[in-house]
Amino acid sequence: MKKINIIIPIFNEEESIAELVQKIKETSLKIKEDIVITMVDDGSSDKSWEIIQNINDSVLSFRKIKFSRNFGHQPAIFCGLEHFQEDAAIIIDADFQDNPDYIPQLIDKWKEENDIVLAKRISRKESFVRRILINMYFKIQNRFTEVKIPKNVGHFSLLDKKIVDNLIKFPENKKFLLGLRSYVGFNVAYVEVVKDPRKYGDPKMSFAQLIKLSSEGLIGFSNTPLNLIGILGFIVSISSIIFALYTFIQNQFFGNKLLNWDFGLTSIYFLSGIQLLSISVLGQYISKIFDESKNRPFYIIDKSL
Repeated sequence: MKKINIIIPIFNEEESIAELVQKIKETSLKIKEDIVITMVDDGSSDKSWEIIQNINDSVLSFRKIKFSRNFGHQPAIFCGLEHFQEDAAIIIDADFQDNPDYIPQLIDKWKEENDIVLAKRISRKESFVRRILINMYFKIQNRFTEVKIPKNVGHFSLLDKKIVDNLIKFPENKKFLLGLRSYVGFNVAYVEVVKDPRKYGDPKMSFAQLIKLSSEGLIGFSNTPLNLIGILGFIVSISSIIFALYTFIQNQFFGNKLLNWDFGLTSIYFLSGIQLLSISVLGQYISKIFDESKNRPFYIIDKSL
């Protein structure tokens, strides 16, 4: 009998852990495969680890890991993948936005010889602003990167063993699952889902963290921002030459003096802004190189049960 590993990254989810495990247990009774749950506590400051330690069941098997501190959502996911030993892995968040009721559908699609099964959101019960920002991210990501990330798809997915084996081989320290999952290729299928609102508490990933995660995807899979700097510099240089020639001709042959000091001052501010923007983009790439060169571990495990 095949085994399915359900990986749950957890950060301050004390209200939902036991309920989620019970929900997964109910779902497991509808399928033939054995279920192993890997719970990765990403340095929670509440009672999450205490609850994880005390969870036991005669039907389900467990793998329990605690980080030494909060390393982030991506490290928690890849920790689960690196400790994976089963036939397929399902990644699901602990906040009930990913409904465990869809797990049997993911497994059925996997049995149809699909290597990756993605939960594609046909509806999401979130704020209007958050939906707009997420849609903008996918448009920018897919417009400027070589790797196309499917729209309305998050981390909720099933990965075959060979996909997991390939994902954990990537040598970079800072990994971005959505990008790497698309990068590896293989057969992909979709299950349409409705993304529910959080059942308890507030979102654990702040707006700033979402921006940081988005930049990881864009910078980690595209050189376009660097190319845009070159294009912008070329346009500004050519425009400056044309305007200088035009000004010279107007002044020497027609006696017209174009614009004045205000324009000169404005142009200096404009060019200074472009330079600062360019330095900022370059800094992002240099920062990634610096992080990779340090070769620090993606996460540190405090306890493992």
